[in-house]
Amino acid sequence: MTESGPRVLVVDDERAIRHLLRVSLSAHGFTIFEAGTGQEALEEMAMHRPDLVILDMGLPDMEGVDVTRRLREWTPVPIIILSVREHENDKIMALDAGADDYVTKPFAMGELLARMRVALRRAGGASTESVFNVGELTIDLARRAVGMYCMSYVRSILPPEGEPMWDRLGQALETRAPSEGPSLWGMLDHRLDASQKEG
Repeated sequence: MTESGPRVLVVDDERAIRHLLRVSLSAHGFTIFEAGTGQEALEEMAMHRPDLVILDMGLPDMEGVDVTRRLREWTPVPIIILSVREHENDKIMALDAGADDYVTKPFAMGELLARMRVALRRAGGASTESVFNVGELTIDLARRAVGMYCMSYVRSILPPEGEPMWDRLGQALETRAPSEGPSLWGMLDHRLDASQKEG
């Protein structure tokens, strides 16, 4: 399917709700990704980098508030809570954790769409890309830092050469912690600059 509109991650443990939102939102031009647990939500967020998240409060493995806090550690993506919980304290906890809006079930699709448009409009051009963790690989785009086990990626962006630089880089990628990535980028930048000057 061709992505033609904003990307939305729907996080809800009820398959019927996910199906309803997929059908309804897709009909309005949104590209939909789904997750049924908090962990799946974090993984889908890292893989697809959606423009907006619709998040249920009660998930099998963690609370929606906890998912919100985890996301807010590295992304400003708009988060709309969609939950049957209607107590004031639940709403306050979600909003304080970083959610942008709170909609209770049952809900009117027209109202949800309007709230989504507002959230996307407020977000403007804010980037949702920052730090992604997939397995033991950490990528920090803001700091241009790559963590461990990414030699295949490095080789894909640099021409294959039998220079000692490759041995030093390989050892660094295997032994250094992800937080030490910027120094690896320095090595790559130096090699790229040298290649451009030679060309």
